[in-house]
Amino acid sequence: MISFWERDTSLADVDFLLIGAGITGMNAAIALKSRHPLARVLVIDRHPWGGGASYRNAGFACLGSPTELEADLARFGEDVTLDLVEMRWKGLNRLLQKLEGADIDLAWCGGMEVFPAGDEEAYQRAMQIIPFLNKAFHHITGEPQNFYEAKESPAGIQELKGVIRIAREGRLHPGKLMQALSALAGGLGVSLMRGLEVSHLDPTDKGICVTLGGGTSILAGSVGIATNGFTADWYPGLPVFPARNQVFLSHPLDKLEWDTCMHYHQGYVYARRVDDRLLIGGARHLALQTETMSEEGITQPIRTYLTAFARRHFGLDLSAGFAWEWSGTLGVGDAKHPYIEDLGDRVHAAVRLGGMGVAIGTLVGESLAHRMAP
Repeated sequence: MISFWERDTSLADVDFLLIGAGITGMNAAIALKSRHPLARVLVIDRHPWGGGASYRNAGFACLGSPTELEADLARFGEDVTLDLVEMRWKGLNRLLQKLEGADIDLAWCGGMEVFPAGDEEAYQRAMQIIPFLNKAFHHITGEPQNFYEAKESPAGIQELKGVIRIAREGRLHPGKLMQALSALAGGLGVSLMRGLEVSHLDPTDKGICVTLGGGTSILAGSVGIATNGFTADWYPGLPVFPARNQVFLSHPLDKLEWDTCMHYHQGYVYARRVDDRLLIGGARHLALQTETMSEEGITQPIRTYLTAFARRHFGLDLSAGFAWEWSGTLGVGDAKHPYIEDLGDRVHAAVRLGGMGVAIGTLVGESLAHRMAP
């Protein structure tokens, strides 16, 4: 039973409704409210406090590592790969036009791709592609040298064949990023309601009837779907599927000498500092056929692999376990570009961010807003 007061306020008709309160959904809402200040803009999300990749990623502000870019060039071609680099660059700049770096713990600490002993062939291929990447990145970022060979391994990192440094890369706090976006949206007058799961969407003469769990509904003039990896759970048929990514955070460490963003094997393995702790995650390449789910969970083979990686290359004994373990759900697909499309009259989608949400989520959200209100 719904009271008149609830229907007249929280459940009243809205002009624009976003499903998904991550980076994409919140940026879409901010763009809509900025352009249409008198419109009612509502964002809903099924998770009470976060739950999606926007809150559960590792906090990298990056444009891509050499082996990741090499793999993309081979699979998707030069135009697609460099277009995505440009999207990342422009997306990060757009994000920082809205938010202060200090508010999201952003530190431009630089990055590196490591090549363990035995990876001679991968290292040589990466070195051969560096001149091309630097020339291409220069046209995009204006910086003359984004990738360069390190003459020696950074202090505290061992058993490596080589290291390629990445000049323009940073680390940030995903939770603070989302809090800052929510505060910006709220200041503009965007409403946010959590704990609401969408059952289905029905077009009517007056708009889209958004039916929630339990049968409650909200009428919206236009609906934007920004649920990324969770989309298939409730809106099947779009070319995006979930990919579970696992992240581990150590207990405080006495010895952690390096402070940069580390990548290995096409970006599938990554590590960084969080104060005096080591964050390490990924290794999804070990189980690409099985980690295709939106359910939370940690698997022992991936935990074991990353523990061994930290022991071998960082000299850290993490066999006693981690302080925090969690998983996040990426939205991936056969194509690398995000899927931004009109699904019918007044229903639009912006999903499949491919693990690049921090970098491209702002642009994707603004593109969704443009489709909702051309």
